[in-house]
Amino acid sequence: MVYGYACLEFGKVYSEFKKRFGNLTLFLKLDDDQPSDVLKDDQVYLEDDLTVDKLLSDLDNITKVLLIQNPDHTTAASCRRRLIQNLSDRASPKTRLQVRRQSLIQDFTFTTMVLSIASHAKSSTLWEHRRWCLIETYLLKESERIPSTRAQIISQSSQSHRTIAPASCASDEEFEFTSICADIYPRNYFAWRHRMWLLDGLFSLGYKDMKPSLDKEIQRLMTFWRSHPRDHSCTHYITYLIKSWNTSFGQTIHSKNIFTDTFLTSIQENLLAYPDAETSWLLFRWLFSQTDLSELLLTIPLSNKIIKMLDSIASKNSETLKSRFLNNVSFEENSSITLLAKEIRSENRTACLGILTFYWLALQVSFEEVLKIEILFDLIDSVLHV
Repeated sequence: MVYGYACLEFGKVYSEFKKRFGNLTLFLKLDDDQPSDVLKDDQVYLEDDLTVDKLLSDLDNITKVLLIQNPDHTTAASCRRRLIQNLSDRASPKTRLQVRRQSLIQDFTFTTMVLSIASHAKSSTLWEHRRWCLIETYLLKESERIPSTRAQIISQSSQSHRTIAPASCASDEEFEFTSICADIYPRNYFAWRHRMWLLDGLFSLGYKDMKPSLDKEIQRLMTFWRSHPRDHSCTHYITYLIKSWNTSFGQTIHSKNIFTDTFLTSIQENLLAYPDAETSWLLFRWLFSQTDLSELLLTIPLSNKIIKMLDSIASKNSETLKSRFLNNVSFEENSSITLLAKEIRSENRTACLGILTFYWLALQVSFEEVLKIEILFDLIDSVLHV
């Protein structure tokens, strides 16, 4: 009901907005001290300021209601961007930058509030609007630091949809916020896509400048991944981070040690804790394929632990319980049968994923090295009897 009414009101107010001003830039009536070189033919100087203020205020309130009700209302989000531009343009020259800064901060805070709602956390429209606010804030700071003409600032603003984030946008707080949104809405692709955008900005810095922030990001990432082992969007982000590292620095700054000590160990710990999570197995395999780490199959103790874990699952003496499940025992007869069925399926899934992964790993090393992995052949032989 509220959303329908808001849509109707938005249509009326937005039509009036476009009818009055179209694509023109709005200005308050010029002050006496305003330089004449800002006068342009396409500027409209408004005499009925009270009417305009009410129109813009109504548009501000209605678009907020619409985005709270429907976070993917692209017209409302686009209208808010025009609204911010118009509000700052209508201010006097002395306060114009301050008004724009306040408007951007308010809209940034608004996206934080709405994206924190579980059902809205995956809104691509709001994430795009949030990136626009971040870039516009960055351009505003740059215009204050380096005096520019208004035309130059507008030219910079036209590049606000570029794909690489300014390094100043990649703050710890923004990375942390994406973790919150990814937690309240699992497999939140658009939150992780925003995080990739931030990561690009981080990698635009030099190694010494970005290393402390990258270390914090890796720690945050591993903490999140250990508690969300089945989040494939998080797994994809890990691969993106490793690719970005290799693209930016290659093997020149101990990159092998960083990913060996951090990612590979965490991956294998996840495999031990959640052996039926397919994303962990896929990431484990991908890491070997993307880095020169195949020799670690024989040297890292955790690899043997994983193989032994799979061997234990495969050789567990549960034939009697399995036969009860396979002989069409009704799940309603005993709740323990249902748990047994889930356990058997999970174990079978783990065994298949493990065999597939370690068979693939065996193909990546030489035949002589394959012969050394005797436990792998024992595992394959035992799983065939599952």
